[in-house]
Amino acid sequence: GANEEAPTLVEALGRDVWIDYVADTGDDVAVSRAVARLLFAEYEVPDPERPGEHLVAPRGDVLFFGGDTAYPVATAQEIARRVVHPFSEVLAHAADGKPRVLLGVPGNHDWYDGLSGFVNTFAQKSRLGLWQTFQRRSYHCVKLPHRHWLVAVDIQLQCDIDVAQRRWFESALKDLAPGDHVVLCLAEP
Repeated sequence: GANEEAPTLVEALGRDVWIDYVADTGDDVAVSRAVARLLFAEYEVPDPERPGEHLVAPRGDVLFFGGDTAYPVATAQEIARRVVHPFSEVLAHAADGKPRVLLGVPGNHDWYDGLSGFVNTFAQKSRLGLWQTFQRRSYHCVKLPHRHWLVAVDIQLQCDIDVAQRRWFESALKDLAPGDHVVLCLAEP
């Protein structure tokens, strides 16, 4: 599995990182399962070394949820029923033995139960289906290879970030340098 104590996600996985992104996964299990099938299917990307040719991209090491994990209210039970179980079922048929990490940022539907379903799913640093959760709060940043950062900001219910979150980011991003690339993720309805 992923080394939870490693300082960066790349070190935790021991290799370069591929990220799959999904949001608004649907309002029932059948839709979520269909989204999972699309997400975990092989897909081609342009080969940067051979113009006009393509490579098959690997499945993501990270599955990043960009908000609204389940509808209408993302309780822990609904997230398990509508996302964790169907996504794990689909991925199990395509399993390749690699450890995978689950990350996310909450959207407004994740907030409708006071964020408890989101926190119970994403912020416990535990195994969840075929994934290891890695974050400790609703907002986080991950240092990636090649001077890239994945920064997930929790704007709550369309508010500015709070003082505690701002202070946390000021500390967490102290190594951000000129020329670094930031992938900013936030869920806005």
